[in-house]
Amino acid sequence: MLRSVKSTQRKMRIIEIVLDEASKSVNGDLSDKLNGPAKKQVKSITCNGSGIVEIELKQPFSAQPVVLRTNANSIAPGARKGGSGTDQIKFTIDNAGLETHVLIVGSDSSEQY
Repeated sequence: MLRSVKSTQRKMRIIEIVLDEASKSVNGDLSDKLNGPAKKQVKSITCNGSGIVEIELKQPFSAQPVVLRTNANSIAPGARKGGSGTDQIKFTIDNAGLETHVLIVGSDSSEQY
């Protein structure tokens, strides 16, 4: 008799954040431009003044996350999964006058099914 429930379902986590319209022109910290239901899961967020945004999460994923975004069609060069155990997500904001919505989907389990 099976005594424990066995499941192949992954431990998934979804992070939803929104960046203000003026985020593209900021050079440095974007914390005051950050909104959304999961904004407290972001450890740091910076922009270089030309639209390249870098996000570091408080709790890293076990595998490389999937990043979906609006108003940001291009991914900047660089790894999404840092070697030090932190998730570093980079992308370029396209239009300065629009909000940027970012949805990060990742797994807290490194197993693959």
